[in-house]
Amino acid sequence: MYKAFYNLNYDPFRNTPDSAVFFEGGDRKAIADALIYVIDRSEGITKVVGDVGSGKTTLLRTVAQRLLELGYQVAYVPSPLLQPEDMLRFILRELRLSTTVSSKFEMYDLLYHYFTEQPSAKGLVILIDEAHLIPRDTLEEIRLLTNLESNSQKFVQIVLFGQQELDALLDRHENRQLKSRIAHQFYLGHLNQEEVYQYLNYRMRIAGYRGERPFFDHRTARKIFRLTRGNPREINNLADKTALNAFMRKGQTATAKDVPIHGGIDAIGSMKWMLASIFFVVLLGVWLYHSHSNFFSLFAPPDFETSLASNSPSDMNPHSVGAMKELGRTSPAETVMKQDVAQTFAPPETDGQEERKNYSVEGVADKGYYVVLATSPCKDMKFISSVMKSLSADSASLLTISYGEPQQCKLLMGPYEGYSVAKNVLAKLPDKFKRLGAYVIPAAKLNKMVDKRDAKVYRGIYQ
Repeated sequence: MYKAFYNLNYDPFRNTPDSAVFFEGGDRKAIADALIYVIDRSEGITKVVGDVGSGKTTLLRTVAQRLLELGYQVAYVPSPLLQPEDMLRFILRELRLSTTVSSKFEMYDLLYHYFTEQPSAKGLVILIDEAHLIPRDTLEEIRLLTNLESNSQKFVQIVLFGQQELDALLDRHENRQLKSRIAHQFYLGHLNQEEVYQYLNYRMRIAGYRGERPFFDHRTARKIFRLTRGNPREINNLADKTALNAFMRKGQTATAKDVPIHGGIDAIGSMKWMLASIFFVVLLGVWLYHSHSNFFSLFAPPDFETSLASNSPSDMNPHSVGAMKELGRTSPAETVMKQDVAQTFAPPETDGQEERKNYSVEGVADKGYYVVLATSPCKDMKFISSVMKSLSADSASLLTISYGEPQQCKLLMGPYEGYSVAKNVLAKLPDKFKRLGAYVIPAAKLNKMVDKRDAKVYRGIYQ
């Protein structure tokens, strides 16, 4: 509505992630430069965290444009709610490779040969927006993608852009391997008062405003800063309404009176009244307590003191768990619980007709080492079968650990007496397993993982 009046080419405060209106203040340019530097050094995985509306997507698109100009291949993932195979197919499509392959092994082989056949290329950079929403399985697939590398270069680099929940997601125990591969992390903060003033007038100038004075003066910018706390998206929303109010009164520039106060100053005033009311009630309660101590006894239940006295240790239920522990004996309740646990992990009974191919066991060996071959959703039998076909070992020498919701399966070989023995087994595995991230894990650490995740252990392949 006010574009023609102020001779603007477009809406100056539209909330679209346009790299053409990228504001370099508030450390935005410094973070963009740092990301380019980190990617040039082939660091692997980088993380950018910012609040809702802080400008993460605009920064992402600006970095993507610069990477394309530098000769990198860029895959932009706007929605991370993809399953692992869908993520791989998305990347294959971005590289104009075939997406009709049926297994993960074939997908990784296709990617590996693609990069090794053009060694002069700078590689692929995957920019993932809203990364705090990535499913657990897809996070693991992202970690495995970084295993695609030569002796001197990583073929795939990844930058995760997400809200603060991304930090909490990566702090989970099951994501510790991915977190350990994050080489750098950057935090996109809000704008300060002076930066808000610069931002407002920058957006007006690039939209075509040519007034003699800045459209937003310092007083108006200070008021907008106070109401928005320097959040760029909220600044855009409030600045657009402010410009509209200035147009309605035919003003050549905006003033502090043009800034809408509903939801802003009024809300702050209401908050102050609420806090004052709470403070008054607390003072009243303290005064009543010290001046009229009998006042509170009016609200106590008649037998309150009696009920407290009746809960003495001598009156405890003699069959309760707490009482039996004090007497050094096992209560009936504990006995039942132990029997339930034993039945949960006991091998299922068979009728003699056909023995099951796998059954749960209490755990893994206390000592020694295992080789973790791969991790996959338990329902992905095609992948699990492809693992079996790639091994010469019999299924009886394998273990499967299932955990989580949806159910995940971790395929293992072992146990082996020494680390060097397990390492030797790992070294003799087909190259496909090395690219999938196979590794050696101590039995003690594996047992802790089983206990912490409430996992079940099976002999052979889970079916």
